[in-house]
Amino acid sequence: MILDSIKEYNEVSERMKCEYVKNCKKCNGEGILKSNLGYVECTCMKKSKIIAREICNGVPERLIDKKLVNINNKTVAKFLQDYIDNLQSNINSLTNLLVIGDNKLNIVEILSIFINSISFKKNNKGYFYNSVMCDLNDLLQSSYLTKSSTEYKNIYNKIIDGSDLLIINYVGSETDTRNDLTARFLSNIITRRAINGKLTFLSSTLKVDELNNKYGNELSSLFNSNYKILNLNKESNIGKETNTNGRGYY
Repeated sequence: MILDSIKEYNEVSERMKCEYVKNCKKCNGEGILKSNLGYVECTCMKKSKIIAREICNGVPERLIDKKLVNINNKTVAKFLQDYIDNLQSNINSLTNLLVIGDNKLNIVEILSIFINSISFKKNNKGYFYNSVMCDLNDLLQSSYLTKSSTEYKNIYNKIIDGSDLLIINYVGSETDTRNDLTARFLSNIITRRAINGKLTFLSSTLKVDELNNKYGNELSSLFNSNYKILNLNKESNIGKETNTNGRGYY
């Protein structure tokens, strides 16, 4: 569960330090360097902390070194690169992504690569982008646990309010069949984050019209106004569907 994973940061951070700091020739494995301003962190130490946070925030460790060049579909890779090149503009306009694909593993890989690509960039406050990725079932369960644990509630609120990017995977595959409640749950999160200038990406194995039929106006209005749709299915990456919001399908 994402709440427990985030709690393990200190343990994962120590493991990443052993991997990235120990053999660094620049700082001789110390993790710090002497400068005119005193001692500063070596880049290896910064890297170990950022990667530890990525892992705890939902990026599978096996995908942590994957980059955009590792995406076989070059149209998808170019789309993501263009989005990243205009990241601040997309944040300012609250242009989220809805990723549609038949293969859940492929969805996670593509979105993990996206996180890898922005994690070493800094936001407009000068901090490295903080991204969290989890599936909808996990997030629903996490919200229930906040009622019985102050610790979980604090972590959950940091995910919702503190992360620069929240990715909620597999919308439409959740075990909770109360679609109206799920739609309201997602709509509240997306709106709450939008008010604070935060991006919320979604992914699904369902088509857009199937999502609209399942969740109704609660989500379809958000899809039309705040989302670009990236279709990962092999034969429908460009122009196979139309979108009335003018943001388009890719």
